[in-house]
Amino acid sequence: MIRLLLLFLIALFFTFKTRAAIWYVNLNATGANSGTSWVNAFADLQNAISASNFGDEIWVAAGTYKPTTTTTRSISFLIKNGTKVYGGFNGTETQESQRNSVLNGTILSGEIGTGSTSDNTYNVVYFSNVGIQTEIDGFTILAGYTSAGSGAGIRSANSSPTVGHCRIVGNYADIGGGLSHGSSGNITIHNCVFEGNISATQGGAINLYVGTNNTITNCSIISNQSNGIGGILCVASSSSAALTVSNTVMANNTSNSSGIYFNSGSLVTLNNCLIVGNFSTTTGIIRTETASSSKANKIVNCTIAHNNQGISSGSANTSVALNNESSIENSIIYGNNSLSQVLGTGVSMSNCIMQSGTSSASGTNVLSTNPNFIAPASFNVAPFDTIGYDYRLKAISPGINFGLNASVIGATDLDGNSRIQNTTVDLGAFESNFCTSSLTLSPAAPYTICNGSPITLSVAGAVDYMWSSGSTNSSINVTSAGNYSVVFEDTAGCRGALQAIVTSSANPSPNIVFSGGSLNAGTFASYQWFFNGSPILGATGSSHVPLEGYGVYSIDVYNTGGCFGTDTYCFSPAALNTTGPTSFCFGESVTLNVSGGTAYVWSNGELDSSITVSTAGTYTVTVQNATAGCSVVLQQAVSVIALPTPTITYSGGLLGTGSFTTYQWSFNGVPISGLNSQNIAPTNGNGQYTVTVTNSSNCEGMSSVYNYSNLQLDELSSELISIYPNPLSGNGYLKFTSDQLILENLTISLYDGLGSNNLKISTTGLPESIALPDLKPGIYFLNIEAEGQQLKSWKITIL
Repeated sequence: MIRLLLLFLIALFFTFKTRAAIWYVNLNATGANSGTSWVNAFADLQNAISASNFGDEIWVAAGTYKPTTTTTRSISFLIKNGTKVYGGFNGTETQESQRNSVLNGTILSGEIGTGSTSDNTYNVVYFSNVGIQTEIDGFTILAGYTSAGSGAGIRSANSSPTVGHCRIVGNYADIGGGLSHGSSGNITIHNCVFEGNISATQGGAINLYVGTNNTITNCSIISNQSNGIGGILCVASSSSAALTVSNTVMANNTSNSSGIYFNSGSLVTLNNCLIVGNFSTTTGIIRTETASSSKANKIVNCTIAHNNQGISSGSANTSVALNNESSIENSIIYGNNSLSQVLGTGVSMSNCIMQSGTSSASGTNVLSTNPNFIAPASFNVAPFDTIGYDYRLKAISPGINFGLNASVIGATDLDGNSRIQNTTVDLGAFESNFCTSSLTLSPAAPYTICNGSPITLSVAGAVDYMWSSGSTNSSINVTSAGNYSVVFEDTAGCRGALQAIVTSSANPSPNIVFSGGSLNAGTFASYQWFFNGSPILGATGSSHVPLEGYGVYSIDVYNTGGCFGTDTYCFSPAALNTTGPTSFCFGESVTLNVSGGTAYVWSNGELDSSITVSTAGTYTVTVQNATAGCSVVLQQAVSVIALPTPTITYSGGLLGTGSFTTYQWSFNGVPISGLNSQNIAPTNGNGQYTVTVTNSSNCEGMSSVYNYSNLQLDELSSELISIYPNPLSGNGYLKFTSDQLILENLTISLYDGLGSNNLKISTTGLPESIALPDLKPGIYFLNIEAEGQQLKSWKITIL
């Protein structure tokens, strides 16, 4: 039992002995200066650091503290491993959370000399071989100066400290004017301001050499300068430094080469950062050392805008130049004066706004439109601070709800607001928390250009507009089909995003017809019937039974596109009928009759209810009916069939004619019984033959008389005779040429011009030749007769 009690007492002793202590520092303290309370606080911070052990806290009241009272520049505030040093107290607090570093400015100054920077402390704060339990928070660290060293404000070597809520201002170093971290370890920086720091070669504000998990969060890096590379920060590891910068503003910084620089061994992620108003004399604002690096550097939800470069040509004239494996997501790179906003073969971009071409980068969902910042500056005034400018997005910005949620890093934006609002993440450093507007497009859907007539799309009651056409007016005039959208802000500050799919359509053309006891208009999307100008209740279908009686019926219709059409119909008892067929043979007629009318006007000018017509055409009549109170136009087509015109020909011993439907032959004007075919033999002998025919329309026509003689000399031409010799001087011969065998008795006579017969021969059949008497010059007539009937006559001239 005694042994157990002893062990307990020993354990209790070591528990009290190793419990973390709080050491108090107040340069105005008047007590025992033991550092055990505010009353007995150390007046010198170095005394507190010397007294502290691992896990202790040092509370420092407002005032200016220097690392030494001597002029030895190598003396720094060397923070012990595991010690947490907090500034910003007023000297009365009992809880660390009660301090206010803004009201209670606690300054760590390197100004130990005569006022000239050249004799200031090399490194105001120094971490050497400390672990992650080591922290400095709530101080203004200034006036460090080392022309050949690094980290004039804070130097970290082989350490993993945390620096929070500090202002690192006005420090100068060859490397890392404000802060330098190297050798080994990871540094954590949060809620700090780096301002007015300068480096001679690299890292005006911050320079990092090593560490696989360095972080900078919720910081402002403004008005820093590097005469070499990295006015903002430089990650210059030759091995594998990794850095994540989140929710940080970088503005008004200048450098001779690149604002943010990281070499081929570095892996950098920029997230929720605002990078504006920086100036680089030569290369871009963000640059990797080589494009062949395999590091997957990332820029996510950053706004990189209105930064300025001092050169205007060449491949270096690029705002952001990354290596092949890098990616840019949910970001806005706009308004920088570079020829190319992003450079890097293999760089992938997604869901971004890019002012000009991506150069050799490739991307998806990359817009080139104005992001519509609320109050941006211009690259022409860079370098500039963010004071007086606002790079949040207007309600009409195309960057709102355009991001990819899967790419989001962290839960808050640069303002500390929830990162994803309204379902989809915004582009850039700020997330918009606009309410959703209830305003709608006018007119309502469907949106259709009817018959070429433009439509006007508008949003009434909004104050700011951005149409997909580029217009910022409250309305746009749409003349062609397509997809149109508008983003707007209403008077309540709420955002709206609306879309209209505009189509083009002809106006519908209803045609009212009366059939089966109903008026029918055709197929459309909607209908409304009217009677004598008044709508018929419930008559909203494609057909309507005209129970209202005779009168004027009309219909208004709309097609699926919302286009309008109308038609009117006079429902009247008037009707048109005919007496006889309306298609008849030439020489016949038909009577057109109208019933149910009170006044008539025919197309041929007649005013009666009936007309008789014998010529072809379409006859219309306008019929007024007093009961219906309207007129209808009726019409009837009339056709006249031409009579057949047969012609008789003789061939092969038969008389014949063309092809018709029926035939009736006549001889000397008397029909020949039984001769009703197309071709007949002239068995009635010589005489006058005719044929009467009908066509398929039963119209009748008769041929002209055909004089038939079995001699058939009427078919012989003047070539039947020839004279030898020719010309004839007196005596000669007449030669007859015919391919027909003529057996009848003929009389051939030759008369002179005085009627004297010079030759008369009787013969059976046509001779081959006749000897002529001695004829005197003159005119002679040669006649051929058969049985006293002259068959043929020729005129012969003797020279």
